[in-house]
Amino acid sequence: MNKAHRLSILLILLASLSANAMADDVRYTWGLGLGSSQFQLNKSELVASYSGLSNASTFIDSSTSFNAFGGVRFDQYLALELDLMSSGDIVAREAGRSLKLFDISTFALTLVGSSQLTEKAQVFGRLGVHFWDIAESAGSFDTINSAVDITYGAGIDINLYGDRSRQMRIQWNHYEYDGIYIDSSDTFSLSLIFLVGG
Repeated sequence: MNKAHRLSILLILLASLSANAMADDVRYTWGLGLGSSQFQLNKSELVASYSGLSNASTFIDSSTSFNAFGGVRFDQYLALELDLMSSGDIVAREAGRSLKLFDISTFALTLVGSSQLTEKAQVFGRLGVHFWDIAESAGSFDTINSAVDITYGAGIDINLYGDRSRQMRIQWNHYEYDGIYIDSSDTFSLSLIFLVGG
């Protein structure tokens, strides 16, 4: 059993234990975000795998990302969140032409620990697993490669106005991959969060 599978089992156990201890003031969250992803590519493997590429090829290894997420807050310190993110495309350039190689998407399950920084802001750290998928960009969107790996990150939630039901999130996330085409990626994002329930 690899490290990511052990971590996902631990997250599920912690979530189920925390669910039994939830009080009436539990709040659910959902949000939408926009970000920029920077990928650390295995360029030699990409050149070897795609015809038409050579060692002179260059790669656009950053893209715009979109994410939607939801979660449940067990208390003021601990939450469980689910994220669905479209990380964008990887594009190669060779001899003046561009070739879109593949799209990247991921579904993450993370535990979030937070601490109040000021009356209107709280900082948080995240640790979890992400179920990623690399798919063909040539119209079929067939999966090329997929796996489960570790993700972690940090950020700050800032109350926009009024009660705490509307917040802005500034966040950095790191995602590990299997190293075949992508070694890892880092995403910086800005999101709107809405808190309901409680």
